[in-house]
This record gives sequence, C-alpha cells and structure tokens, in this order.
Amino acid sequence: MAQLTQPGTGSRQRVLTEDQVKSLLNQYGIPTPRFAVISCQEEIARLPFGYPVALKVCSPEILHKTEAGGVKLGIPDLGALVQVFLEMRGRFPGARFLVETMEPDGLEVIIGLIHDPNFGLCIMLGLGGVWAEVLEDVSFRALPITRQDAEQMLGELRARRVLEGFRGQQVDREALVDLLLKLSDLGMERADEIGQLDLNPVIVRSDGLSVVDAKLVRRESAPAKPVRPIRDPAALRPLLYPRSLAIIGASASPEKFGWMLVRNILEGGYTGKVYPINPRAPEILGLPVHKSILDVPGDVDLALVCVPFEHVLQSVKECGEKGVQGLAITTGGYDELGERGRARGDELAALLGQYPEMRVIGPNMMGLLNADIQLYAAFAIETLVPKFKRGGIGLITQSGSVASAFLQNAGQDSLGFTQFIPTGNKLDTDEADFIRFLDENPSVTVIAAQLEGFHHGPRFMEVIRTAGKPIVVMKTGRTSLGSKVAQSHTASLATNTKVMAGVLKQHRIYQAETSEEFYDLSKALACLGRVTGRAVLVVETSGGVGIIATDQIASAGLELPGLAEEDQFAIRQVVAPHAVVSNPLDIAAISADTFIRVAERIVLDQYDLIWLIFADPVERASEAVQAFRNRTDKPIIVEFSGGGDVEAVEKRRIVEMGVPVFPSAERALPFLRYFADPWFAQR
Repeated sequence: MAQLTQPGTGSRQRVLTEDQVKSLLNQYGIPTPRFAVISCQEEIARLPFGYPVALKVCSPEILHKTEAGGVKLGIPDLGALVQVFLEMRGRFPGARFLVETMEPDGLEVIIGLIHDPNFGLCIMLGLGGVWAEVLEDVSFRALPITRQDAEQMLGELRARRVLEGFRGQQVDREALVDLLLKLSDLGMERADEIGQLDLNPVIVRSDGLSVVDAKLVRRESAPAKPVRPIRDPAALRPLLYPRSLAIIGASASPEKFGWMLVRNILEGGYTGKVYPINPRAPEILGLPVHKSILDVPGDVDLALVCVPFEHVLQSVKECGEKGVQGLAITTGGYDELGERGRARGDELAALLGQYPEMRVIGPNMMGLLNADIQLYAAFAIETLVPKFKRGGIGLITQSGSVASAFLQNAGQDSLGFTQFIPTGNKLDTDEADFIRFLDENPSVTVIAAQLEGFHHGPRFMEVIRTAGKPIVVMKTGRTSLGSKVAQSHTASLATNTKVMAGVLKQHRIYQAETSEEFYDLSKALACLGRVTGRAVLVVETSGGVGIIATDQIASAGLELPGLAEEDQFAIRQVVAPHAVVSNPLDIAAISADTFIRVAERIVLDQYDLIWLIFADPVERASEAVQAFRNRTDKPIIVEFSGGGDVEAVEKRRIVEMGVPVFPSAERALPFLRYFADPWFAQR
C-alpha cells in the first residue's frame, strides 16, 4: 500500500494533513464531509459543493488548528469564504487550506487508534465533549475487533443511554458499529504506519454519521523486540514436575533461606530425590550434602539456586555442564535494582543463552509449589505447609506478598490449588508460557495470574485467546502510558488500566481490581466454573443482610423474581409466623433445620443462582447447604458472617463441598457481576 509523503518532497511525513487522513478514511468507506483543498483565491469559485462550509488551515506543522486560529465554521456564502480565506492566508502564508461542507448537528463521538506498549494497536470509543474529557468515559479493544466487540464497546460506556436514544435524540448505532469495524480493518492493514489516529468529533445522527475532524500521527520506527514462541508445555515439566531436584545454596543454619527450602521440601512430602548442595556442610536435616551439583551421581531435573548473586553465574555454568533441564533462581539483585542490576541481568541472560535446552524461572523469585507432587520448594511458606490442599487453582504471581496472602486465604478456607509459579524477572520464561502450561494441565481448573507487567503483550494475547479454562488476572502497577505524542485525545485518554480492561474483557478474562477480588473470583470459579444467569434466590437468617444482598444484586444487574404462590404456601408451613416469605426469604431462625425444610419445599431449578446467607452462628450450616445441593444442580454461593468459631468450622466444610463462601455481600459483588454477563460463559 502506497506510503503518504510530504507534498512536494519524497520524505515520509510524521503528521498527515487533514485532507490526507480523510482521503485515507474514504478509501475504507468511512464517511466524511465533502472537501477540497485550495491554495489560492481563484480556486474558491470552482468548489464542487454548496454552502455553508468550514475553512481549516491544512499543514502538518499545525497540530491544533482551532487553538492557532486556523478554523472557521459556518461560512454562509462565496463572498464570506473569500474574506475568511484572505484573512487566514495572512496568518498562515504559504499554507494550503481545506474547505468542507458543514454537517448537520448530532451526537459527538470520539474514536481513535493508539499503539499500546503491551497490546499493540488498540481502538478507542467515547462520547465527545465532557463525557470523554472530564468523565473519561471510554472503552478500548485490541485490534482486530469483531462486531460483538464493537457492540460491547458501545454498551460499556457509562453514557450508553445517550446512544440508545435519549429525550428524542436517535442515534444510528449500526453506522457507529460499522465505523468501528472499518477502522479496525484500516488499523490492521496499516498497523506499522499508525502511531495515533483521532476521529474527533464524529457526528452521529439518526440516519448515519460523518467524521468531521481527523488527525493521524505516524508511528515512530523502533527496533522490533525479538519474539520467541510460547514454550512447549512439555519443556516446562522438569521445572514444575521434577523427579529429582538439587538445592544449590542449601544451608545448615535455620535462619537461612537455603535451610528453609530443604525443610519445606521434606515436610511437604515430596517423594523425588533431593540433593542439598553446599561446599562445607556434611549433612542438612539428615540428608547427605554434595559440594557441587557436578558431584551428584544421578540426573537432576530441577536445580533451585539460592546463593548470593556473585555466585549465581558459576552455579548456572555447573548446572549447564550437569545437563539440568530446569533452573529456578531465587536470588535477587538484577533488573529490580535498576541500571546496575540490569547489567547483571544481561550477563546472566547471555550465559543462559549457552544452554538453550535449559528452561529457567527467575531470577528474583520465592520458589515453586506443586501440590500434585507434594513439592513445596519455597522459602516464605514454612508455617503454611501443613494447611495446603490439592485442588484446581493454578497460581502465577510476580509478587511474593500477593502469593503469600492468596495462599494463606486458601489455607484458611481449605481451598485447594495445584501449582504456584512465581515469574521472577522473566529472563527465559514468562506469564504466557505458564498460562499455556496450566491451561493444558488436567489438574488445573482455574488460572489465577497477578502481573506487574507483560513481558510481551502479543504473546500474552495469543495465549489467552486460545485458553480453554477460566483465567483471573490482577494487574498491579497500573499507570498511564508514558509517552503522549502530539497531545492526542486518544493518547491522553489511554491509560494502562483502561486499555488492559478492554483487552481482558475482549478475551473473556476475569479481571480483579484488588487482592481480595483476586482471591474471591478465583475461589468462586474453582468451585463453580463458568456460570451465567440473572434470576437469584436469596435465603437468609436476617432481614438486614438480605437488604444489603439485594443492593449488590441490583448493582450487578441481576434479578430477584418473586416466589411462586405454591412455594410461598409450602414455605409458610415450616417457618415461624414472623418469617418474611418473599425473595429475599428471611426464615427468621438461626437453625439449619429450618433451611433444610425450606430446601425440601421450594422449586429451586427456576433460579439461576441460590444465595444462602448465614448472618449468625448457624451450627450444621454445611448440612443446610447440602440440602439445597441435593435439590438442584444450579450454582450455590454462601455468605457467612458473625458466626465466630462455628463459622470457621462450617465454612471449611462448605468450601470442601465445592461451594464458595464470601464473608460479606460486598465481597460477592465482583463474582455477581461476571455471573450476570453471559459473555464470560461462552468460551
């Protein structure tokens, strides 16, 4: 496709003039006002359209025409246009000018393309005026988009009622969807050229739309980042399912990380071969010690390196000579320290390049856990080892504190997990590799990933696009894009948070805003899988919590259908006279038996979700939950609060039954919102 160049030169211009951008849009069937470019007064009389018109200075050096006094709207006739042209030419001598027809009034919309450093070229939609600038009411998707993506973008705007028709103002939604799809095609075909493209405003009427103003800033050329393929899951098995392992830096001192690693591995019940490596200690925790990994008599699948960074390179060389297939480097002091650490990281990466068959996690990570094989090879979890339970969650994190909080919650709830994988500094493997591995691991049902940044956004999108299991992502360090070229409206509205939220929803990825949501969503999906529906039945012990639950249900877009008359009659036979027989159903009793009797007398399959609330210390609450499970296959969630020691005991029993328990209605809200959105049940 031809490159657009600066008029009169052969050079490639950085900013296209408005007529060039609109000509490009017209090539893709995107409507604009009729326009012509003039350089002298004589050309005005030959304009191929009538009045009123707008006159705009047309120069790649003038990015903000209105602020420079280079725009005049609503010019009524030829004489007025000549006068405005002469005045404007005096301010901009030698410039060309664009004359275009005035468009009828309508709803102002802003649409743009922006190159995101993580996800490549992305498309943005927002309502014009204060909606976009003040409220930042915008939606993003990565290219290419589908018709469903475009429809979702319209529906995500807080001001979406305006697009649905407000106070008699009708909007051609189909034309807007069509524009988004055409702009997606343009972006895909010219992705290497476009840095930022603003269509602002786009005037949308009841019978179509028109792009009134447009600006395109070319993408600055940059060296392409090397892209490696996603690791074959089979190549990661020595890292995550080792038959033998060595701890390089094992210690006989209980205060050292090297001692904690050995202790946790032994206490966890790992049955593979364990080789402590230490040049001085004769034995550690009853295990014979080798001075070097080269002295180990058998093969070593995984080597855990926990020596000071000045000894890491030598340890890696010896692992390479030994033929170790998996390497986990816990040692810090690399990229996380800035320029000085990056130099060390580059040196380590160069050495690892000499051993292309050896897969590496780290450096700067806290160790690995795999409940499938009872491997607890991490140093920050020594008090939690007895509480870990095998289950379906695969956890990926960059933060040790996030991992510890998640695992402590799982231990307290008796919620099982399969693997914990810290990414560290990602010298050899990253989140995309591990998501693919966990997605193909039959032991995993839900993937939970906390990420501080993406090693390579397109690879990440490739793996989440093809994943078959639910994925929960919590992105920390959510800051705005670093570089805003030419003060583009699209760029100013594009933050890492907004772009990422759009991309994750586009690929049906559950997004958590906080560590609590991260754990709660993962727990709910591990218990229930992907679920959807709108009709909720609430059965509770206290009217107050029922009101709070009702508020959360309304916030999530769910419904509380009334009880059928026959159900009301049957329930009144088994509850106290002062019970509130409606939905929410307040049984007015702190009794598991009352819950059980209600479960036996109500038709549950007419609801999409059953929400049981124990706001008191209800003994045998788990039996009550089981009674509801016996009557329906529909998903059940539990809210348990204020129950003291009874709550702690019963909550564990309920989670072990595969029913998620939330400490409050507010904590259940993120799950409820996803439950209400059928998009997330379609994968």
